[in-house]
Amino acid sequence: MRYATEVMKNALYQSIIEEIEKLEADRPYCRHGMPHMMDVCRLAWILYLEETPERPESQEQMEEMKDRLFVTGLLHDIGRASQYQTGEHHAAAGARLAEEILEQVGYPEAWKQETVSAIRAHCGRRGQG
Repeated sequence: MRYATEVMKNALYQSIIEEIEKLEADRPYCRHGMPHMMDVCRLAWILYLEETPERPESQEQMEEMKDRLFVTGLLHDIGRASQYQTGEHHAAAGARLAEEILEQVGYPEAWKQETVSAIRAHCGRRGQG
């Protein structure tokens, strides 16, 4: 998973995850650090496998889809720190930050809009704008 690995190694991504983990250290329930991000990645992949009857036929295409789902899962809550610090909804902040990180890791332009749109929309209308 080339791009998911690059996202996890990205300095901006790592610093934001560290900040989220600090800001949510006392949160009693769901925290939005790496364990949460990885859980979302794995659940997205399971749902894809269970609910997509016509999947790509080649192993290469399947790996590509897994990479794309994992990148989206890793980035979906990346705006949490901004929400705590500025009040901007985390889906909107996350979409903005994801664009920057995706650019830094050389994520394909053909996939970028779908990924950013999913991050922006993952909380419904509140993440718009």
